[in-house]
Amino acid sequence: MTRKEPTTEEQIKVETARLVHSFGEWEHMRTKGCSDPFWPDGTNMNLVRNHIVNGKRRLEKLCVGIPLPAAYYTPTPEEVDENYMAPHGEHYERRMKRGMANVHPGITTKTPAEIESQQELF
Repeated sequence: MTRKEPTTEEQIKVETARLVHSFGEWEHMRTKGCSDPFWPDGTNMNLVRNHIVNGKRRLEKLCVGIPLPAAYYTPTPEEVDENYMAPHGEHYERRMKRGMANVHPGITTKTPAEIESQQELF
């Protein structure tokens, strides 16, 4: 049985859903942190930021001659300090007790700016 190649519209829907998910994931890490025992939240946030940048590039390639989806226009978050840790995260205390600050000196809790939901056009 041969596998059907997804249409351009289906690919755009999948990429848009991934992009929206990545924006939500980045925002969750910004406010609540993550549970990664080896890396600070900032490192993971920058990884998700790269997913956002690459998702936007894939949408640009798919949407030749057709309008880009609204999610594309959500501003890409700025890179954050690699040592950022969300101070109110549910895993913050546990991660700090297990030596995150010893492994990654210079841990900061200065919260990065949130993502605006839509880009200003004028």
